[in-house]
Amino acid sequence: MALIMPYLLFLYGLIGAFIHELGHITAICCCGDGVKKMHFLIGGIKIIRQRKRLLSYKQDLIIMFAGAFANIIAAVLLLCAGNRQAGCINLCLAFFNLLPLPHLDGGDIVCTIKEMLQ
Repeated sequence: MALIMPYLLFLYGLIGAFIHELGHITAICCCGDGVKKMHFLIGGIKIIRQRKRLLSYKQDLIIMFAGAFANIIAAVLLLCAGNRQAGCINLCLAFFNLLPLPHLDGGDIVCTIKEMLQ
């Protein structure tokens, strides 16, 4: 069991990352845009929107928050179902991505708010 645990945690992390990106993709589609390309990088996935139309700052912020929101919903459901490891990993992914650092959702959120205030 001790040998399986690291692989299981890695799998939970991959599934959490998938849930996170699915949150962004869902929000993009709900805002009336689409996904043109997805680039799989070492640190995550870069989604390129089709840019069918110009989105408002509010819509951009909704898209940026959607990944973390999807992880938080997944964490609550997993914790209620009794899967503490997967639930905690999803919470960690959500809060990590909201850190105001470049290349993370939090950094993009800060830049967008800065643009809004100018």
